[in-house]
Amino acid sequence: MTDRVAPASEPAAERRQDPATVRRALRISAAVIAAAAAVYLLQYVLLIINRGTLFHPAVAITAMVLAAVASAAAMTAIIVCALMLTGWLIGRRRAAFDALDRPETRSVRVLRAGCLIPLVNLFWAPVYVIELAGLEQRQRRLRTRILRWWISWVAATGMAIFATLTRWVTDAQGIGNNTVAMVVAYALGWAALRATIDVFDGFERTAAAGPAHRWVVVGADQPEAVEPVDDEPAA
Repeated sequence: MTDRVAPASEPAAERRQDPATVRRALRISAAVIAAAAAVYLLQYVLLIINRGTLFHPAVAITAMVLAAVASAAAMTAIIVCALMLTGWLIGRRRAAFDALDRPETRSVRVLRAGCLIPLVNLFWAPVYVIELAGLEQRQRRLRTRILRWWISWVAATGMAIFATLTRWVTDAQGIGNNTVAMVVAYALGWAALRATIDVFDGFERTAAAGPAHRWVVVGADQPEAVEPVDDEPAA
């Protein structure tokens, strides 16, 4: 009999994220992105009002600062969610392969790259999620959720790129148009996060099963049931 020394700690990248923590981070991030959309919507309203009424410079400065803070908070929330979801996906895939007594088909480095590199993740992250759904035999139930998540994610990314590219305009009309683009981008980002939560819950919350069946083993030599002798036969 030999003593087996366990490793001091599992690599952080391969540790499975706590589902409750991931879900909490997703919901907080969705709230942050919704707040960012509201800030830019307020900024657009102020731009419209400012066409006929001049604001005090402090109002304009405050609106600009709020927009900058909202953008920074939203970007931070998105990065944190991406990192946590990647860790959760890696750990969940590893557990699924272990349950099937099969080796993981993709390395941690490949999974990280496919989930975290912008634009690349639009293709590979859904592939990894679909593979996981297949391993856990959830593909049929989650197919619509995954498709909705992917479409909303592509739409949010495309709008975010457009809003970023048009952000450096200086004329009043261009600034107004870009502000609207930012509102739409954050609204689509919020929708994409809600779809992400939907897919995440599809894995973590098992749907209620149908009526339970209790199987009883009956011996082959068990005698057949007969009616009592004293009773009249059933009609």
